[in-house]
Amino acid sequence: YFHYFHFYMQAKLYAKVNGVLLLIIGIIGFFTSEFLGIRFDPLHNIVHLVIALLGLYIGFGDFTYEAALNFARIFGIFYIILGIVGFFLPNFFGLITLDLVENILHLALGIWGAWIAFS
Repeated sequence: YFHYFHFYMQAKLYAKVNGVLLLIIGIIGFFTSEFLGIRFDPLHNIVHLVIALLGLYIGFGDFTYEAALNFARIFGIFYIILGIVGFFLPNFFGLITLDLVENILHLALGIWGAWIAFS
């Protein structure tokens, strides 16, 4: 039971941190084009806000262990891939800009999510 509860709480915390962090980044992006080494564009801001709302919904909502764990699985893998791709395609086909700071943030969030999801 402790193992289940521990990873459930970790997955919920992961969703909450993603939600709060990306909400802040998404909102800041609408007021400036660059902040702490992260460059913003409208599409990127919208993506941040959508993921933020999903993370907040899962993190603060009354969801099952599987829902919280699936959030960590999906976004853990997504962020790891995005972090790696950002080093090779920093302009991501002209859609969004993936700078060094953001690549490191994506990798950190991805590794954390994957650790929770696959432990």
